[in-house]
Amino acid sequence: MAYDGRILRRAYQKFEEDRQQRQDRFQSRREAIFLRQPRLREIEGELRSTMSRIIASALRRGTDPLPAVEVLKEENLGLQEEKRRLLAQMGLPEDALEERPACPLCGDSGYRGGQVCRCLRKYYAREQQKELSRMLDLGGQSFETFSLNWYSDTYDPMLGISPRKNMAQILEICRSYAETFSQESGSLLLTGDPGLGKTFLSACIARTVSESGFSVVYDTAGNIFAQFELKKFQREQGTTYLFIAHDLSIVRFISDRIGVIYKGDIVEVAEAEELFNYPMHPYTKSLISAIPIPDPKLEKNKELFTYDPSIHDYSEDKPEMVDIGNNHFVYGNKKEIEEYKALRAKNVPIKSITIRDENEPPKQTPKKEASPEEIHMAPARDTGSFWYNFLGFLLPLLSLLGAHIFRTHNYIRNYKALKKGAIVGLVFRAVLIGIFALLLVLAVI
Repeated sequence: MAYDGRILRRAYQKFEEDRQQRQDRFQSRREAIFLRQPRLREIEGELRSTMSRIIASALRRGTDPLPAVEVLKEENLGLQEEKRRLLAQMGLPEDALEERPACPLCGDSGYRGGQVCRCLRKYYAREQQKELSRMLDLGGQSFETFSLNWYSDTYDPMLGISPRKNMAQILEICRSYAETFSQESGSLLLTGDPGLGKTFLSACIARTVSESGFSVVYDTAGNIFAQFELKKFQREQGTTYLFIAHDLSIVRFISDRIGVIYKGDIVEVAEAEELFNYPMHPYTKSLISAIPIPDPKLEKNKELFTYDPSIHDYSEDKPEMVDIGNNHFVYGNKKEIEEYKALRAKNVPIKSITIRDENEPPKQTPKKEASPEEIHMAPARDTGSFWYNFLGFLLPLLSLLGAHIFRTHNYIRNYKALKKGAIVGLVFRAVLIGIFALLLVLAVI
């Protein structure tokens, strides 16, 4: 688990302050007991000096210390018994003069086995809460205080359910995500019009995650960029930052050098301006073309460059990462690398964004199988549940028609589930008919 150093220092300072206060209170209680019974102070001093007396006795005699140890052992036991008797007369437990750590796991050190102990994690969580409260005005923002009464209970044909039920489902998803959050947890995207509760829910998630000891960064994009611009990755200290994002426009603003990754493979690496002026790999071009243009008219007439991985033929000519010049590395086979080098040698910036003439009709692109991104943007009712498979199995022909309708309206999960069930149903019926026909032939023979 990664901890914010600044918050962890504040947490540890508070942790030390509380530990010192506990020690001071303990010492005050000891002094009060000693004032009531001075003999206990003497006994404590004699018990602490036992070891030094043993060593002194052995050195003085120059002989085996075991006999002296036995004698002092008897004295020690007698002192302990006297101590217990005196404490009992005062109505105190026998360990009243012994300091017990608040955390038995780490002994109030805050660390256990080189890791932050759970007692210090609690302090960290509280400091994290304070940090979030300053940024979010958390007050009563939590999953427990989230009210569904703000949402209508009237059926919405666009959602297929009422807004209240829809938000109840979203609330449960966010709660489960926060309560089970780990380093392996994926991303959660909240989108929608203003006033729907996105900020409130994100604050709830941040609060729950921080209570588990995770570091949470919550701020506006503008403030984050301002901080990056202010420190510029703290070049004066020679610090290097690794920034990971899906939006190249943000990466360009922050990073000096950019690496583009496609399905786990780095396909292009170059300086920020070099990459944007001379994008070589088709996937890089597609990412740059997807960057929104602030001008609504230009954005409307922008033609996206779509990356098709099938254009690469790596069956024989295997790809590798090669420097094509200017410290610009591109992933490709020998043929592709030669093309990239020739393009870069021209030293002419490459346009990744094409603006269509306003009077020119948009190009008609053939329908294709939906991408994962398209599936992600599917309608809320596009669940692809088991019942679509079951319905497809029962009514295969009718289900194929329904699958076509789902596909037309971008209900990709429903389409696939219905289609799969229909195909399984048809195959199952074909097998039954085949078996029946075979049995019929055998009966006739």
